[in-house]
Amino acid sequence: MERQASNPFCTRFVRPGAISYRFSSRPVSTGPLQELVDRIPENRFSAIVGNHGTGKSTLIRSLAPLLSNRFDTIGEVLLCAREPKTNRWCHHNQTRDQVTREQSRIKSGGLLIIDGLEQLSFPAILVIGIRAKRRGQQVLATSHHPILGFKTLHRTTLSAELVQELTEQLIDGIPSDQKRLVMNEVQRRMASETVNLRDLWFDCYDLVCR
Repeated sequence: MERQASNPFCTRFVRPGAISYRFSSRPVSTGPLQELVDRIPENRFSAIVGNHGTGKSTLIRSLAPLLSNRFDTIGEVLLCAREPKTNRWCHHNQTRDQVTREQSRIKSGGLLIIDGLEQLSFPAILVIGIRAKRRGQQVLATSHHPILGFKTLHRTTLSAELVQELTEQLIDGIPSDQKRLVMNEVQRRMASETVNLRDLWFDCYDLVCR
C-alpha cells in the first residue's frame, strides 16, 4: 500500500537491495546466490563485473545474508555512487586511507567488500591485495571491467525482457495512464541504447510525477 501512495521510483524502492537481484526472468532462487558465495573462498580476490546500472551493487546486497553466515567479519567500502536525478558521481570513502581503516578491523578469515574497485589506482589495489594476503582476508569487489589478479565470479547483464519485467513489478500500483508512459519510455530506451537501469528508473520518476 505504501508504494501505491508514493512514487514507485523513489530511492527507497529502487536503491540496491530494495529489489532482489535477478539472474534472469526466471523465478528468484537462492541457489545461484549460494553458488557464488561457495566460490569466494576458492580465490582470495573475487569480482562481480558489469556495466553501470546492471545490478552489481544489488547483487552484493542480495548476497549479504549468505555472506554473513559464511564469514565471521565483513567490512564494506562504497567507492562511488551515482547521485539520483543529477547524473553526477558523488564519492564516498574513496581514499586509500579510508579503505585501509575498514580493512584493518577485519579479522583473519574475514571478507572485505569493495563496491566500485575501478575507482582506485592499480598501485592502491596492489596494496590492498598485499594486506589481504598478510592478514588472511578474502576480498570481493565490484568493477566495470575485469581487474588483474581478481577472479570474475559473475558478469551482470540486463535483457530487454528482464528490464520490462522488473519495471512492471515496480509500477504495479500506479494508474494505468502512468504505466503506459513508463513502459513507452522503457521500450524507447531499450531500442535506442544500452540500458543503465538505475538511470532509466531515475528518469521515470518525473513521468510518474506529471
